[in-house]
Amino acid sequence: MTTSRRGFIRVVGSGAAIVAAGSMGLAGCDSMPDAAIAAWQGPSPDMRDPRLRALSYAILAPNPHNMQAWLVDLRVPDSVILHVDRTRLLPMTDPWSRQVMIGQGTFLELLGIAAAEQRYRADVALFPEGEYPSREMSDAPIAHVAFRRDPAIRPDPLFGQILRRHTTRSEYEPRPLEPAHRAALRALSGSPDVRYTLIENEPVLSGVRAITADAFSDEMTNLRTLKETVDRSRIGAGDIAAHRDGLSFHGTFFWWAHALGIMTPQAMLTPGSIAFKTTIDTGRRWAMSTAAFGVLTTADNSRVAQIAAGRAYVRAHLLATALGILQAPVSQVLEEYPEVAEAQAHLYKLLGTPPGHTIQMLYRLGYGEMGEAAPRRPLRDLLLA
Repeated sequence: MTTSRRGFIRVVGSGAAIVAAGSMGLAGCDSMPDAAIAAWQGPSPDMRDPRLRALSYAILAPNPHNMQAWLVDLRVPDSVILHVDRTRLLPMTDPWSRQVMIGQGTFLELLGIAAAEQRYRADVALFPEGEYPSREMSDAPIAHVAFRRDPAIRPDPLFGQILRRHTTRSEYEPRPLEPAHRAALRALSGSPDVRYTLIENEPVLSGVRAITADAFSDEMTNLRTLKETVDRSRIGAGDIAAHRDGLSFHGTFFWWAHALGIMTPQAMLTPGSIAFKTTIDTGRRWAMSTAAFGVLTTADNSRVAQIAAGRAYVRAHLLATALGILQAPVSQVLEEYPEVAEAQAHLYKLLGTPPGHTIQMLYRLGYGEMGEAAPRRPLRDLLLA
């Protein structure tokens, strides 16, 4: 999680003391551990199995809270069988695992792109033992992916963006999308499974900003949902290295904030604390600085539709990366816990979403400095014995 140091200082009354402390020989400490982001270098040259090489890219897929809820079975020759890791779900903010299922779709899309780069076709059969119920998860496979050598397959032009794509959670520059970029993004529309909409005009843009800011505040002031996020927050290089998942906070400033008790899990959960207030302020500034929003809508909310949305989302993010546009999901207003229902209804009405359709993804678009690579678990930890 790339969190603005300037934004934190803007709220933290003792920020000057922390910055001064950082000048006492610790500037540059607490950097992101190299091992935690090693996956972003791509597969090693000696990795020969085309499935493993493709998986080395698939694990870089965006996914909710960076929990990487993927399990992979390679015991069937020439196949990748994908399961969901049910120990890595988000029961408070994603009680029906819709977002986790979208994360399975992003994984499958990168897997297919990386397979094509090696001249392999990755043929995906979803839910080979039957589709999951709409509000339950299962140990049954998500997908059976057959790898077939096909010299005629064309590499995907977005492959080169996989190692460059990073989610950027920060304030964006206060300027609209460039006309050429707007046109390229609008060309994403027309999928038979997922409808793409670009929101950049008033008054709808301001309305979406306000709704997303309020939904973020609502989630952060709900101690049940906030705790789920805090429990998955990794503060400092040591914590990041130990888990290699979740939301990362590191660097000299956060090292001192943690050491002084300002940025700790307990402080983040304490209403009125600096960390608590800063989190809410930061989220609102993110929303209000957004130049445009992307929206992905499906005709129903089936598990197949959720996976299709995930595949569309990561392709949209790869294209944005190629164009030099930042992208980050805004998940709070789309979650299914009761307290967010009113804000979600307002969003659906504002966007004119047809009855029965589901907004699967809402995400920010804009310009600025791209965020850093997010930690990834070792590929071996995802493989079933």
